[in-house]
Amino acid sequence: MRIEIKARNIDITDELRELVRRQIRFAFGRFHDRVHRVAVTLSDVNGPRGGIDQRCQVRVSGRPSWHVVVRDEDADLTVAVGRALNRAGRVVARRIDRKLNFNLPASGQTG
Repeated sequence: MRIEIKARNIDITDELRELVRRQIRFAFGRFHDRVHRVAVTLSDVNGPRGGIDQRCQVRVSGRPSWHVVVRDEDADLTVAVGRALNRAGRVVARRIDRKLNFNLPASGQTG
């Protein structure tokens, strides 16, 4: 699983970068063989004006070929990161579960 962390209009500290990496590994670690790439973009939407403007966008690319994009905003960037990665993890889990169940033979059929 390849991890990319980008920033727009904000400075990322080493602590924040490590927090994002830990949360990515927690959210997608069990899917390491099905998740190809996780790209997180952190941004300050309206600059120094303040308010609920810290955005975290998570893009997950999977194998063989699927994508999930989740965004969250909050006044606190770490809260936005946590919510976005948590939600992205649940979406990826559902998508993988559906694909696995779709590929299973119907009950009563023999192969």
